[in-house]
Amino acid sequence: MTRQENATVIDLFEHAAATFRSVLDEVRAEHHDLPTPCAPLDVSELVAKAVGHQNWVTHAIHGDPAPPAYPSVQPDLWMAVFDESTASMVAELRSDGAMERPVTLAAGLTFPG
Repeated sequence: MTRQENATVIDLFEHAAATFRSVLDEVRAEHHDLPTPCAPLDVSELVAKAVGHQNWVTHAIHGDPAPPAYPSVQPDLWMAVFDESTASMVAELRSDGAMERPVTLAAGLTFPG
């Protein structure tokens, strides 16, 4: 990928994360067990999946093949934990060589940079 293509991919991720964050910003603690369009996940589970997947991909880009983990996040920490996870992933995506090396996310599921 060219440097411009890398920037575009990262920009797309940042835009998607910002969209998720804008929705999350409207969710209140008392909504934690409500259903989501991503059945069968409730709100807390969906936040945990989003954070867990970002952390998983971040580690995979860095070369850590560990399976994903989905942290239980208290509602009052949703934004901070999501922001930290997003910032870590963006930093890893911008690290030297991150967009050029193959990344294995699961057995048989490898992506070029």
